[in-house]
Amino acid sequence: MRHKPARGFRLPALVLALAVSAGFATPAAHAAEVPEAPLISSRTYPPAPHPGGGVGVAGAFELQASDVVKFVYSFSHDSGEALDHEVTADADGKATIHWTPRASGVQQLFARSVNSAGQHSAQQRYEFFVLPGAGAVAHWALDYTWVDTNGRNPLTSNGFVDGHALGHGNRAVAFDGQQDHLSGVAPVDTSKNFTVSAWAKVDDAARARGIVALDDSAGLYYDSAAGRWAFGMTEAADKTAPRVALSRDAALVGVWTHLTGTYETTGRTLALHVDGVKQAEVTGVEGWQAARLLVGWNGWNSANLDGARTVDEVRVHQRTLNEAEIRKVASDAGLRSHHKLNGGGGFTPDEVTGTSSAIGPGVEWEEDGDDRSLRFNGESYVSLRGPRIRTDRSFSVSAWARLDLDSHEDNARTVVSLVHDNTSLLDVRYGGASKKWEFVIAGTTVATAYRAELQEWTYLTAVHDKLNSEIRLYFNGVYVTKAPFTGGSAETESDLELGRRASAGGADSFWKGGIDDVRVYAGVLSEEQILAQAVRA
Repeated sequence: MRHKPARGFRLPALVLALAVSAGFATPAAHAAEVPEAPLISSRTYPPAPHPGGGVGVAGAFELQASDVVKFVYSFSHDSGEALDHEVTADADGKATIHWTPRASGVQQLFARSVNSAGQHSAQQRYEFFVLPGAGAVAHWALDYTWVDTNGRNPLTSNGFVDGHALGHGNRAVAFDGQQDHLSGVAPVDTSKNFTVSAWAKVDDAARARGIVALDDSAGLYYDSAAGRWAFGMTEAADKTAPRVALSRDAALVGVWTHLTGTYETTGRTLALHVDGVKQAEVTGVEGWQAARLLVGWNGWNSANLDGARTVDEVRVHQRTLNEAEIRKVASDAGLRSHHKLNGGGGFTPDEVTGTSSAIGPGVEWEEDGDDRSLRFNGESYVSLRGPRIRTDRSFSVSAWARLDLDSHEDNARTVVSLVHDNTSLLDVRYGGASKKWEFVIAGTTVATAYRAELQEWTYLTAVHDKLNSEIRLYFNGVYVTKAPFTGGSAETESDLELGRRASAGGADSFWKGGIDDVRVYAGVLSEEQILAQAVRA
């Protein structure tokens, strides 16, 4: 039997030389041993089942093995077990991987050690649990108050600030002069992962506009020279020259636009999203900690910032929001108009704008238990002040309706319509020919599966979800159906009409019955919000 020499055994040089000269052996390099699998640890993301970190929170993973030159690795969320990344080991066989998870739940890090001969170790799997992403550190709704929604992080007025401007939803702050802005303590560390977002509207394209900034470290703004939205960050070595990500398309003047800027330390990457869609990113930016938060001003360049700009719903997160989260925030519904229709007399007020609209002949107030509503006689309608929405962008419209017919008929009956230049841009209605509830816009129709109930109060919600390119209809708070949709009108000067459909050939589809609690939103109501409103107060 032939015995294998024990590890570490070496033939004396003279014996080896004699064996070679006799033809019994040939010289060969000693085969390198297969390296040991790496030891893996992380303070931010400890081994499962212990949870750690969170979506958008960067973590450091320490790898260690003896006599290795590098490690190859991959994360299950990125590329499974492909091991398509590598990191160089130091003289002690150690290396650090920095990684930011984009999803919560169980994740794995797969890694192998590699020695100088290119030999790979057995694969090591490190399993850890990522917590869901934390909410905003601070969220300023800017509805008549300059503290955040938790009653903390107060902002201070500098110059003239109009806190009663109409916002993306409800109220907002408007600035006009060069020095006008709000300021407060920065609630996040900008040397770490963070996200800043806001709704913004500029009223002309001639001058730059600061929207929201974290001191002179990072800021969202309108770049007048480029005519585009921008997210810029300066570096500690040069706090005057920002690295800038610009939007692909020109900024729309006079239109509420959602802006999101993210910074991620793993790739030292800043990115700009406009209306939920990623526009551009810049890499190799070394962030540093800002001291102040500024609304309506650009920290590193205050010149050329005079002129009208309006800002609403400022949020700051101490993490990098993922694509789905950014899309959701950019789609959040902002209430533009709310007619409760529970008053009396010849007018009905809008709870959002404070304006009132006249109630004409053929429409009267009616009592329904403890509630009041408007009753239409089948030949009348009410025109309400414009809710300032564009049908080519996301919106939601809801209303309670009761159709007072003894039996179904072939004539359509309109509950709510958005009208521009005597033409309805959308209709929420009883279909007549279909006998169903319908949402119609630009030739596209979605309808309920069953016939409409007559003489019964029904809650209808119509939604245009631009990011998902579809329209949806909800019946009594429950989703019914959807259809693909990519059209719509850019008109903002439209009126909301109750009780008829308007066209170039004249008005028709007059409503007969009750209408109550009409709301119009810019953005997409969530299914939870729609269901919560399906109770007639």
